[in-house]
Amino acid sequence: MSVSFEIHDGIALALVDRPPVNAIDATVRAGLMDAARRAAEISAVGALVIACRGRTFMSGADLAELGGVIPPPSYADVLSALENCPKPVIASLHGTALGGGLEIAMACHYRCATAGARMGMPEITLGILPGAGGTQRLPRLVGTLHALDMLISGAPIDAARAKGLGLIDEIAGEDPIVAGLDYARRLLKSGAGPRPTRALAGRATPLDKEAIAGVLDRHARSLKGRTTQDIVIQAIRASANTDFEAGLKLEAALSAESLRSAESLALRHVFFAERECGRVPGLAAAGTREIRKAVVVGAGTMGTGIAMALADAGIETSLVERDAPALARDSRTSAPTTTAPCSAGDSMPRPPKRASAGSAVHSNLVSPATPTSPSKPYSKTSISSVRCSRASIRFCRSTPFSPRTPRACRWACSPIPPAARTG
Repeated sequence: MSVSFEIHDGIALALVDRPPVNAIDATVRAGLMDAARRAAEISAVGALVIACRGRTFMSGADLAELGGVIPPPSYADVLSALENCPKPVIASLHGTALGGGLEIAMACHYRCATAGARMGMPEITLGILPGAGGTQRLPRLVGTLHALDMLISGAPIDAARAKGLGLIDEIAGEDPIVAGLDYARRLLKSGAGPRPTRALAGRATPLDKEAIAGVLDRHARSLKGRTTQDIVIQAIRASANTDFEAGLKLEAALSAESLRSAESLALRHVFFAERECGRVPGLAAAGTREIRKAVVVGAGTMGTGIAMALADAGIETSLVERDAPALARDSRTSAPTTTAPCSAGDSMPRPPKRASAGSAVHSNLVSPATPTSPSKPYSKTSISSVRCSRASIRFCRSTPFSPRTPRACRWACSPIPPAARTG
């Protein structure tokens, strides 16, 4: 099952486990609805905690359901069951709570999150208006102006910002399950009861034209040629000007309209097309392979930058340069620590997978002895060594990251003492 139900010392735990990102489909919705029902019926249960396994809280709706008939139970029924539960319901967030995932959290009575959690409503990037109460509950938690900004930008906010706005109640420990259960215990001990978001109407205040214009101006570049923002504004205004049920009905109608719009159809087509670009028909998906060695051809501005990035990541890197005179100029201004003939592709011993401060990560500068004679042996020269706060690396002093001295790096770190140099 996608959602398990457990009881821990009088606290029910609904645990969502649908890898890789706990996307919300019919099985998740049914599991959450059942958890709310069971928590309400079991007298020994004092509160319900909703959390997720894996690297993230529910990251949004399953996109496979978009454009078709969404199987039951509906989002409206599930969120209503959570919000109307007679016992406190706590959402414990981690990773990224986005779109439908955040709408589920907002329907809970209380919310806690790990310090690294991020929350947002990115539906506008697909030309869609949130349709599970997000445009009505978000203003009641953070205020209409901040809600409009979040919905128009589509960008997530971090936990500290979310707590400051009132979107979450507490920043908890790193384990969302442990943190959620602990928060639930403290709520029960303090005598806290259910706190439906729909009843928090104090922050949903009307917006004037100047405030709306200010938000649109801030995001004018991303909104160029777009129309979804117009229905977002309509829905946000309804949160302040009508009752909750009327706002939900308007949101549902506008959301359905957005799904049929040419703008949304085009944006979703591009989204899915970009995802398909990485898939080759008939070729089974292969797992990622570890990169152990890398060769960068050309020690120009881009080549040296790529070589430095690879070496920083702990990858054994060889930098190939065909301009022997350039290498000779560097050799005259700085005594080489290593000069030895080698064949193309010869390299230094492989460094650790990740470089820690002060560790030895080497990059080889390889140049043909005679550019016009590729069959001749290559020579490998390490001209200078520096200790970097991120990694230590051998590189030619003519790299664009160093000033005209062989003993400085782009992070202005201290040089390695001669006795510590290897080669």
